[in-house]
Amino acid sequence: MKDSSSSPQPDSPAEPRPESLRRRYLGLLKNNANFRRLWLAQFVSEIGDWFYSLAVYDLLFQLTGSGTYVSGAIIVQMLPWFFMIPLAGIVTDRFSRRRVMIVADLFRAVIVLGLLTVNTREEIWLIYVLLLLEVCFAAVFEPARNGLLPDLLKKKDLLPANAIASATWSLNLALGAATGGLVAAAFGRNVTFLLNSASFFASAALLSRIVARETHLAPAAVTEQQVSNSPQRWTDSMREVFHYLRQHKPVAVTLLAKTGLGAIGGSLLLLVLFGQLEFKTVGSGLLGMSLLYASRGAGALIGPFIGESWVRGRPATITMRKVISLGFFLLAVGYLLLSQAPNLPVAAAILI
Repeated sequence: MKDSSSSPQPDSPAEPRPESLRRRYLGLLKNNANFRRLWLAQFVSEIGDWFYSLAVYDLLFQLTGSGTYVSGAIIVQMLPWFFMIPLAGIVTDRFSRRRVMIVADLFRAVIVLGLLTVNTREEIWLIYVLLLLEVCFAAVFEPARNGLLPDLLKKKDLLPANAIASATWSLNLALGAATGGLVAAAFGRNVTFLLNSASFFASAALLSRIVARETHLAPAAVTEQQVSNSPQRWTDSMREVFHYLRQHKPVAVTLLAKTGLGAIGGSLLLLVLFGQLEFKTVGSGLLGMSLLYASRGAGALIGPFIGESWVRGRPATITMRKVISLGFFLLAVGYLLLSQAPNLPVAAAILI
């Protein structure tokens, strides 16, 4: 008979879970070839994204000497996501998600090559057009990737798979920004544009090898999706969302916690200006900028592990709220300290 005196406390069953998740990360990549190909596609394309984003910021700054044009590029890279999400939902629910991703990759591979033609201030408008087109296809790609995951994985593997994707984004920001700056400084911006284009072709090739039965394309599922994506149904769904949030204030607060970060979206521009004007490395503003962005990525990669260690074995809801609040406080302090950073190593440490 089991000794009741040694029975676990109510919170203890949740304690080993983070450890078991980490052990399953490598197992997922090793044993599931389809998920591995999807992950590799994300890895190579996101690395290329950071390669070319910093090169674009550097190109705009070198052509104009003004942060205004760089901020315009940042806006163009962010704003279309808001408007494209409803359309992306319709596309990814009515067509093969794997094929949607392949098409998006191929178009993006061609679009970024257009940046090779921009050499003068008078051609800056073309940068914005190309960025807009690239982001529109990216806004379709991401929902398609997320929607394909349940067809590639067992339900119990969805959480570690999403954790892998999130960690990969942070890793790619750190690696892509650092190596992209080095490549651009050593071989020129055009090489980074070519590498980014190649990364999209590589991603498309990996996706073409995925074999999956996409359940949303079954006749019954198609009919249901057509109804759920009708304009009236979409309006009704949004009305239901707002009603729910009004009735559940803690959920609304959590959901909107990061909204304030939009107000400091200018921090992305600050890193460009600090790199270009304050912390030039070997005479290159691009190198300083890339190291600052890489530090941001390193912090984004390390932070979740620190947060997870704080909440492990404690009441999750209460502790996570405290960690979120502490995180925003430290974020505010960090930007205040960044404004006083005397050199690049100190600025990089603060960003991490």
